[in-house]
Amino acid sequence: MKATSRWRKPAAFRWSGCGSSLAIPMNPNASRTSRTPFVRQVLHKAKRAVGSKSGKALLRKRGEHLERSFCHVLDHGKHRRARLRGRKNLTKRQLAAAFTHNLSVLMRHLTGHGTPKQWLAAGAGALFGVIAASWAALELHVAGLTRKLRRYHFNLIDPVRIVVSGAPRRNVTWNSGIRRFSTGC
Repeated sequence: MKATSRWRKPAAFRWSGCGSSLAIPMNPNASRTSRTPFVRQVLHKAKRAVGSKSGKALLRKRGEHLERSFCHVLDHGKHRRARLRGRKNLTKRQLAAAFTHNLSVLMRHLTGHGTPKQWLAAGAGALFGVIAASWAALELHVAGLTRKLRRYHFNLIDPVRIVVSGAPRRNVTWNSGIRRFSTGC
């Protein structure tokens, strides 16, 4: 079990069955003979654990996960200089900040986006991607249609005029005098 460096009650580990992996700070003024054998044993194991490879790895993990995230909450949540009166109100604010940070970590782990704004931005990006893909498919469809219509000499600029391949062109007028079809219909 990881313990903080300020852990001062080694006897509390007795009932839990866990041991400390971090050095328990010792009071240099305290007499070594006044400690019980159990406390001396716990302090010796903790001191030995810190020097081991696994103890150093645990210290690095603690620095990476606990202290860094706590510092992030304090700095970016503006909690270092909280302007609240009373320990109760400060505790509420710190708990709310820790809750939102933990929720952000959980959301990032589950969805890949840590905040609702990032989630919405990703959704907007996905929507833009769908629109762009639909537009590209529509352009391909129109390009294919254009090729088919050109095969029949269909003029997209003047859709009233159709020239059938192989038919002789004649100036056929209708009632209004506008040439409609080469067949005279």
